Amino acid sequence: MTLFFLSLHLVQVSPVSGQDPSIIPDPASPSEGPGDDDLRGHAIEQSPAIEQPMAFEQTEFAVNKEGYVSLNWNEVAGASEYVLLDAQQRVQYRGAFPVAFVSGLSNGTYPFHVQAKDADGKVIAKTQIPAVVVVRHWPMKYASGLFFVGLAVFLILVFLITWGSWRAPPERDEPSEDPS
Repeated sequence: MTLFFLSLHLVQVSPVSGQDPSIIPDPASPSEGPGDDDLRGHAIEQSPAIEQPMAFEQTEFAVNKEGYVSLNWNEVAGASEYVLLDAQQRVQYRGAFPVAFVSGLSNGTYPFHVQAKDADGKVIAKTQIPAVVVVRHWPMKYASGLFFVGLAVFLILVFLITWGSWRAPPERDEPSEDPS
């Protein structure tokens, strides 16, 4: 029984189980209309790749003090993968969803672009306007002040817990019944 639930769990988390079936026409299937047999397989090869519009939901952000950002963009029909790139063309996100969370950013300005790729890995759309994130972390005096406030609260709690355990009344034994 445990093996059954384990195999069921593995099927649910496997990456293939959540994918859409591919939509590749079967050359052996009957044609839709007259004259389609002559064009089967050639129409796709001869037509150039059509660029679809793609844009971030937000391209300018307020000055970021934390060093992380969530980026969203519109979905593109036929895209099986989205790739988020920084200014140095390093991949920051690669996945099937039109949202990315980027963290660990140090002080500076970060422009991001997204590419939508089809199942063959060809770029079918990309953003023209980058999402620009400016990061300026909190000054050290604020971070130090918050650290010492947290340390003081922690030490006070440890003191109160220790003091309370020492002041606890001693446990009393139940009076025993004397048979006399």
